[in-house]
Amino acid sequence: MTQLDKLDTPQRLQDIARCIREFGSDMTAWSKPTRIAEYLEEHSARIFASRAWAEQDKLRTTWQPIETAPRDGTAIIGYGKRNICCCWWQDEFDGFIMGCHEMVMADGYTIDGKGSRLHSPEMQYPSHWMPLPSPPKTEEKL
Repeated sequence: MTQLDKLDTPQRLQDIARCIREFGSDMTAWSKPTRIAEYLEEHSARIFASRAWAEQDKLRTTWQPIETAPRDGTAIIGYGKRNICCCWWQDEFDGFIMGCHEMVMADGYTIDGKGSRLHSPEMQYPSHWMPLPSPPKTEEKL
C-alpha cells in the first residue's frame, strides 16, 4: 500500500490531478497505466511533503489554545482579553511573562545556591497563542 492509497478519495483525486499537470503533455508517457502509477508513486513523497509544509504553515498562522503552547522558554505571540503580546513560559513564576527583572547577589552571597534571582514579572494570561514568524532575511553588504 502506498501513501496515496491511504488518502480519502477526494484528496487522492486532487493529488493525481496535480501529478498529471506536472507530468506534462508527453502523451507517450501515458501509453501504459503502469507508467502513470510509477510516476505517482515516485512523486507521492514530494506531494506529502508539500502538504505537511502547508499544514505547518497553517499552524503558524492560526491561533491555538494556550494549553498547546511550548513551556520551554520559547517566545510566542500570546492573545488574551483583547491584548496581543510577545511572551514566554517562565518556570520560576509558573506562567507566561512578558519580562522581569533579575536581582544579582553580591559576591559570596546566594539565594538557594544561586547568584541571582528573577523578580517582578510582567505576567500575561493569554488564552491563545501562535509561534513567532521567522525573522527577516538580511543581506550583508560588502
